[in-house]
Amino acid sequence: MRPFAVLPVIGAVVVACAGPPLPTPDVPKPDAARVNVAHVRLGERPLRVTVRACEELDVFALDGRATLRTEHVAATLESRDAFRFRGPGDVSLTGDGEAVIARVDASTVHCEARGEYGVLRPSTDRTATLAAGKLTVDFRADAPADANTALAASLETLTAEGGFVVPPHTHAGTAETLYIESGSGWMKLGADERRVAPGTVIHIPPDTVHDLRLDPGESLRAIQLYAPSGPEQRFKAAAPTPAPTDAAPPASADGQ
Repeated sequence: MRPFAVLPVIGAVVVACAGPPLPTPDVPKPDAARVNVAHVRLGERPLRVTVRACEELDVFALDGRATLRTEHVAATLESRDAFRFRGPGDVSLTGDGEAVIARVDASTVHCEARGEYGVLRPSTDRTATLAAGKLTVDFRADAPADANTALAASLETLTAEGGFVVPPHTHAGTAETLYIESGSGWMKLGADERRVAPGTVIHIPPDTVHDLRLDPGESLRAIQLYAPSGPEQRFKAAAPTPAPTDAAPPASADGQ
C-alpha cells in the first residue's frame, strides 16, 4: 500500500484512506492523474468535505443510506448509489452506513467539466458481462480517452467470480485506483507483490505493469476509477454483442 493521505473531512469516522498528494489545482498536468480515497462511517453529525477548483468528488454508498447536500443540490443515496460533484464547493454527508469518497484531480482534462454530475445509480443498461460470465462491470461514468471527451476519472464497480485472473498489463498515461470491498488475492505492481484484501486501496500509477490473482475460492467486489478515463472502454469492447431481439408487435387500434 502507498502511504496514507488524509482527506480534510469533519464529522465522520475515517476507516481508511490512501492515495498520493494532489497537484496544485488549476495547473494542467496531463501525466499526473491522482485520486485520493477514504472509507468513512457516516452518522448524524455532518461530514463536510471541501472540494477545490479543478477537483471532483465521488461518493459511493456501500450500505445503508446517505444524505448529501451541496449549495444547490440535496440527494439521498441508497446502498450502491454513487454521486459525482464538481468543485469548487462544499459537500455535507450524513447517514446510517458506510461510504467510499474519492477526490479526483481534474487537471488531466485541463479542468473542464465533462460527463454527468449528480446521482449515478446502478443500471442493467450500463453493465457488461465478460470472461465467460466471470466478470461483471457496472459503469457509472465512462468516456473514451479522447482529448475532447475524456473524463477526469471513470467510475465503475467490478464483480468477479472465483478463479478470475487479470493478466499483466499497463494503462498508458492513466492511473488506476481500486477500493477492494470484498475478496482477497495478490497483485503484481511493478516490481512489487501487493496483498489484496477487503478495505484496501490500491493506486496503480500510469504505465505500471500490474495483474490480479484471486485466492482459491475467493470472489471480488471492487470500486474502480481510471484517471483520466479511457481504459474502461476495453470492457465494453470485450463484452459479447447482445443478440437482436424480435420486433415488438404492432400496437392495437386503441394504442394498447
